[in-house]
Amino acid sequence: MRGGFVHNRVLVARLDAAFRAVGATTLLECPTGAGIPRGFVDIFATKNGVRVVCEAELRANRVDLAVHKAMELDADYLLLVAPNGRTARAIRARLARAGPTPGTETPRQFILTLGQAIQWVTNCFPLLTSTNRPSPAKERSSCRGS
Repeated sequence: MRGGFVHNRVLVARLDAAFRAVGATTLLECPTGAGIPRGFVDIFATKNGVRVVCEAELRANRVDLAVHKAMELDADYLLLVAPNGRTARAIRARLARAGPTPGTETPRQFILTLGQAIQWVTNCFPLLTSTNRPSPAKERSSCRGS
């Protein structure tokens, strides 16, 4: 896995454990698609047809890319996890400056610290249900859970 100790062992590993504890299927370092130079997402979690992309961010400078990666995977939610409140505020400010892209639908975004993210996964994620069936494109992707 890419990243240092805090990114991998603290943020990603604990979030992965939280998703699995509620019965979600997770894929670590999930590719965003064939031929797309955008890379990988830290965690792609699915449960009951709901798709969540989770990116652990130690700085705010790459969060625009996280939104694009979540859109490529057609995620329902984007969970951006910061190690502290200061970083979470910087991420919120960066996304607010970027604004929405006209004509595109972005996944609902949550920008949380690690403790808040684990609480969201534990309390909210099991209650979310998919309102629509996945499209055929979603069913073909290797990062789509059942």
